[in-house]
Amino acid sequence: MRVLCPYKLEELIPDIKQIKRQQRIDGISSNLISVTMEENMRCTDLKLLLYGEPILDEKENFLIESHLRSCPNCRHRLMEVRILTQELKHIEFSNPPEQLIRSVKRIVTTQINPDTQDQMPSENLVRWLQFHFLPYFIGVTLSLLIFSAFLLSLFSAGGQRNIETEIQSTLGYSQPSPMSRFDEAILEYAAARRGVSMESPSINPSGSLMNLAQSVSSDTLGKKEIVLVAEVLSDGMARVEQVVNPPKNQQLLKNLEAALQQNQTSPAFLPASLDNRSSNVRVVLKIHGVEIIDRVGKK
Repeated sequence: MRVLCPYKLEELIPDIKQIKRQQRIDGISSNLISVTMEENMRCTDLKLLLYGEPILDEKENFLIESHLRSCPNCRHRLMEVRILTQELKHIEFSNPPEQLIRSVKRIVTTQINPDTQDQMPSENLVRWLQFHFLPYFIGVTLSLLIFSAFLLSLFSAGGQRNIETEIQSTLGYSQPSPMSRFDEAILEYAAARRGVSMESPSINPSGSLMNLAQSVSSDTLGKKEIVLVAEVLSDGMARVEQVVNPPKNQQLLKNLEAALQQNQTSPAFLPASLDNRSSNVRVVLKIHGVEIIDRVGKK
């Protein structure tokens, strides 16, 4: 197959020669420009931080690379920059403080809308309210509530006592005082024992315990000693806490417990207000029989 060319070969040769000549001139000029730029580039003009980044074009990267081949100082600087960049990548960044975040938000809000600056409370005011005002306010409020509850309980108790007094006065009933139930002999007996009554409660001479002792015979009690631990109450009654040495007759023990727990009309012991002792006193009772021989009339 033949291709027909409208031009003759002799006509194309001058054009081809001219194109080659122009290419040689352009190559020489580009080499001269690159050599000139390399010779004129200084180390201070070198952008090492941007080397290899997409910010620089290929020509600038080529110039930097050409300069690095001939400058050991810049190569050392580039190595330090790369080491520093690698270390920065491994740094863990912590979250900023909450106070800094609030300050930044407040500043940004103020810059966006300056009218809200006067409406927002200052940071010092918020801190003062949080750490000074609120604790004192809560403490004072709780103290007032506790004091009010205490006063309310006092008033309610006083009102209850007044109601009971009014009821008693209305019914014509008055509770006798502890002194009015005892005669002068018992009062003198209690006064004589004031020195030891705080540790040893006084037995009521006309009380239930003495009445039980008079009714028990020596045969019923026997020669065995009865030992009890009892707690004497403020009204003169007592309750048995422990039986250390019980009697053989269990009915006697029951009668003894009943006598100690007798009502206020004839308690086993004198009341604490008359006996000058504390409200509750724990004592050890030892009960044993004593044989009394009446020698009256015998020679």
